[in-house]
Amino acid sequence: MSDRIEPKQQRSRETLTRLLKATVAVLEAQGLEGATIPRIAHEAGVAPASVYRRFTDKDALIRAALLDELERSNVANAAAVAKQFEGRSLEWVAHALARSLIAQYRARPGLIRALVRFGESDGDAAFVERALALMGVNVRVIAEAIASRFAAEIADPQPLRAVTFATLAIANIAESVALDQISLWRSAMPLDDDAMQKELARLFLGYLRVEPL
Repeated sequence: MSDRIEPKQQRSRETLTRLLKATVAVLEAQGLEGATIPRIAHEAGVAPASVYRRFTDKDALIRAALLDELERSNVANAAAVAKQFEGRSLEWVAHALARSLIAQYRARPGLIRALVRFGESDGDAAFVERALALMGVNVRVIAEAIASRFAAEIADPQPLRAVTFATLAIANIAESVALDQISLWRSAMPLDDDAMQKELARLFLGYLRVEPL
């Protein structure tokens, strides 16, 4: 049984869109604990009762909002990636990717933390699977674009596999640096964002240009 009632009228669809956007905004500003129904409803400009007419509970609303945000991100990313790499070198792409990852985590730390915490605590396996699948699409779009364009410069006989691994590796580092309050990167390697971007790009390029053992 669905925990969300799909709107049929245009006005209801517009209200739903406002609710989803308001939920994302509150998660970013207030975190998971601060994302209450009254606060979300106020941000959306609707009565709290309006939320319960569309969702069974707050968790259902948060699931819908997070998945909607991930889907929107995928659409925007797919449109931008192909154009971004046109006429560029692999070195340029590596630096651009590292810079983009750091900026992404710096721009919306509250929302990303909320997504991770909610995914870890939510008992809805279907939500977690769908969220991971959507995040995987973003990685795949980037990796496929790089692997297809620069296959001749990649030492691994499986370019897509290598680019996917390298992308995930620098993404995980960027996430840890930007979001983790307790991280070895803060003490053992306290670099500013510009220096970290250069090191991530070097790591990315180095991995792609070394033949697998």
